Amino acid sequence: MENISFLARARTLDHLGREQIADCPTAISELWKNAYDAYARQVNLDLFDGDPIIAVLSDDGHGMNKLEFTSKWLVVGTEAKATNQLVPAVDRNGLKERQRQGQKGIGRLSCANLGPTMLLVTKRANAPFVVSLIDWRLFENPFLLLGDVVVPVMEHVDKEGIFSALPEMVSQLNANFADNRDQERAKRLDSAWNSDETTRNLANSIRTSLERIGFEERHIENWPVWQEECNHGTAMLVSELNFDLRMQIERDREDASALSARDRFFETLSNFVDPYLLDGTSSNFTDHLQFEYAVRVWHGATHKTVIGTTKEFERNAITGLEHQIDGMINANGEFSGRVKAFGKWLDGNQEINPPDDLHMPKRKSSKVGPFRLSIASMEVSQSNSTHPPPKEFTFYKDLADRYAGVMMFRDGLRVLPYGRTDNDYFKIDDRRSRQAGREFWNNRRMFGRVAISKTENPNLRNKTGQEGLIDNRAAKVLRELVIHILRESAKRYFGTVSGIRKAQLPEIRKSNAERKAKENREKLRRKNESAFQQKLVEVSAEIPMLVEDVSKFAQGLDVRSEQDIEYAQNAIENYRERLSMLALPIAPKQVGALGTTYEQYRTSYRTTRNLLNETSTKLAKCIEKVSPKDPIEIVCNQIKRGNRAYVAFLNKKKEEVTQLQESEQTRVSELHQNYKRKFSEETDPILQRLESGLIDLPTAVKQVDTTREFLHQLVADIFGSYSSALEILHENIDLDYLIRFGIDESEDLRSERDRLTSLAQLGIAVEISGHELQEYDDLIAGAFARLPDGIKELRAVKDIELGVEGLTDQLRFLSPIRIAGQRSKSTITGNDIYSYVKEFFRRILSRCQIKFEASEKFLAMSVYDLPSRLFPVFINLVNNSIYWLTNADQDHRSIVFDVVGDEIVISDNGPGVESEYIDDLFTLFFTRKLYGGRGVGLYLARASLMATGHSIRYESDSTGLPLGGANFLIKFLGARFD
Repeated sequence: MENISFLARARTLDHLGREQIADCPTAISELWKNAYDAYARQVNLDLFDGDPIIAVLSDDGHGMNKLEFTSKWLVVGTEAKATNQLVPAVDRNGLKERQRQGQKGIGRLSCANLGPTMLLVTKRANAPFVVSLIDWRLFENPFLLLGDVVVPVMEHVDKEGIFSALPEMVSQLNANFADNRDQERAKRLDSAWNSDETTRNLANSIRTSLERIGFEERHIENWPVWQEECNHGTAMLVSELNFDLRMQIERDREDASALSARDRFFETLSNFVDPYLLDGTSSNFTDHLQFEYAVRVWHGATHKTVIGTTKEFERNAITGLEHQIDGMINANGEFSGRVKAFGKWLDGNQEINPPDDLHMPKRKSSKVGPFRLSIASMEVSQSNSTHPPPKEFTFYKDLADRYAGVMMFRDGLRVLPYGRTDNDYFKIDDRRSRQAGREFWNNRRMFGRVAISKTENPNLRNKTGQEGLIDNRAAKVLRELVIHILRESAKRYFGTVSGIRKAQLPEIRKSNAERKAKENREKLRRKNESAFQQKLVEVSAEIPMLVEDVSKFAQGLDVRSEQDIEYAQNAIENYRERLSMLALPIAPKQVGALGTTYEQYRTSYRTTRNLLNETSTKLAKCIEKVSPKDPIEIVCNQIKRGNRAYVAFLNKKKEEVTQLQESEQTRVSELHQNYKRKFSEETDPILQRLESGLIDLPTAVKQVDTTREFLHQLVADIFGSYSSALEILHENIDLDYLIRFGIDESEDLRSERDRLTSLAQLGIAVEISGHELQEYDDLIAGAFARLPDGIKELRAVKDIELGVEGLTDQLRFLSPIRIAGQRSKSTITGNDIYSYVKEFFRRILSRCQIKFEASEKFLAMSVYDLPSRLFPVFINLVNNSIYWLTNADQDHRSIVFDVVGDEIVISDNGPGVESEYIDDLFTLFFTRKLYGGRGVGLYLARASLMATGHSIRYESDSTGLPLGGANFLIKFLGARFD
């Protein structure tokens, strides 16, 4: 009997490595897990352009010395993986102990899936660099023994010698084709590489690649070890890259295979670390991992991050989603956790028991163990969603397009392939295809995460190729538990049979309809504002020319004959038509930065209109003097001209309406054709599923009814707006006026709300200030009392005292507090008021050349009240007059105090107040000033006067008043005018 050992062909390594891994991104995830097991804090995959394209996978893990590299890395199925040996504390780089991700000791062979030629550089702290050059195609030869393949391994104390030694390593690697030192090995090599055409071509391909290997120092210079930021880690440089990797750097290629490769690459490697841990919180199994990753594409010296920790979505990004499940499934299969439905968290913990027909395994070798489930989703239809469009709804929709799917994480790291679009492990889409409404969950509109642990769930193990869990009893039970929770939660909280959905949906739809109406109203308001502003800019540039033309015509009007009459009438009519073309629509509530332009336009428009009216009156008098022979002919000609202009204008408006009608008729016809096919498109799949046996008859009937109801409502919403608008127009109701009235009313209500909010804030501020005002008032009063008599009589001291009295008096009015120290009333004369105001504004009146006068009646007037109450009123009114006078284009500026009847008049010759603003003049926060106005002065003036029975008003008719600008009239209770 003989004892014979197993021998392994070199190809065995290829079977265990490249061929066992599903694809390139899965291979990268395995290498990242190796970096994690090496206690790296960061791992990067850098792709460099050039010829050839080079990939570098680098980390800052503990690295290896030469003995570890040769006795562990080059040994398949290392014992450390099998025995779960603890990593010494010195190798953990200050990190907490990590659960080892590798299980079989063959994950390192995944690097063969990136590309065939690899230069590995690794360094342990306080040890030299270890460098090895490998071409994985050597292991594809089916005739080589595994022991016949050798790889060069070198040590370098300094990094500078690594790339200069590369030619020597290439030479040693080429020794795998011929060996001059070992004749037996040489025969085996010669036989293996020359056995057939395939092996000879493979040898030539490897030699050619090694001749143009292309590894350079620039490829590794971003590695923290190379930059001497740390003294341990591993880097793998790879050439002859896999198609998936090349497509990451060749972004201009847009064929189907390239797009598919990029999508799969992103789906596989994004969220490599559990995003529910990225906010620094802990799951039931794993703390925040302190592990970052990135895929970076380099073009020259610049790079773009394609995938990375900083680019991933975090748990915080989806905490606002309207539907959520978050809880634990214990060892008995019982779910307990929080549930959020239609934007509201339900009270208390919700519980879901396992299905009655599922037997939970208790044996140690088959039990599942506890795990965590987190699911978040949203309504597919925007009309049913609590997320307001467009921003929030669109944000979650776009996030789902990129990251949706139910993923699985073991100890914080991704378990593949769960979460990719081609994986439906929990049969979500399959159930949805049978009954979408009842099942509710949609794989491409939900974010899911199952969190397991190696210690709590030891029977949930990965397949050899890292493509999901081994389909053992524990994995089957896990899947059935998750499926049951999804179905039961849909039934209770989210699906069509849910009582919560039936109760919430009508209100949500109503709210969304109101929101949509509000958005449409706001859209129309912005459109009207934009159209008004655009029109204002256009007419503002043209109206000065019209003013100039009309002025010249009016000055040169000279009518001496019947021909002159017709010429003048025709000219005036043309000017009126030009003026009508420059008319603006109703101005919006807020004109904004164009306020000055609008005021100038209004002034020019009124000037032109008045000038044309005056010219028409002058022409009428001229016609009387000329005394034409045939006055009827003159009027007939005028009527003809007017009729031609009128008909032309009418035709123009008709054409505008006709064009809009034709455009909308075309749109309605297109909508009709599209929705005509909609019912068949929606119901044909139902019939197909019934014929194939996927659903039964009652389910099919129910789905058809649901589809019909949904489409009826959809069509009613779309075409109903047309019908409503046309019915309103049919009743001769001005639709444009209704819309503008609604917008203006909404704007007024919003402004009123803002004013009340501001007033409430003001009241709070006054209340807080008034709380401490009493002590300060007593302190100031006592200080004034202690002043020497000579100081008290100084004008500056009296002004200070008056100012303090005015401040406390205003606060007494604004706040319900009672301030002690009553002020003394006194007889105040018109001369006192005039002298005080004149001195107060002495400098600005002189600088602005404003004439300030008071009549004898005003100077002789007297009233019994507090100076601190009355003086600020006049200060405010004169200050407003100064503002508008200095902003008006006129040479002579005047302000007059006078008495008319039993009322005091504050009058100026400025622009006055437009009629549409008069009702708002004394409203809190209303102001016409573009700069510096707060809209408080006139409101407080009236409130202060009303406190003792006085009143103030604005008079728009300047007849009988001193000046023709702004005129404010005050009626003092108990005033004397003698």
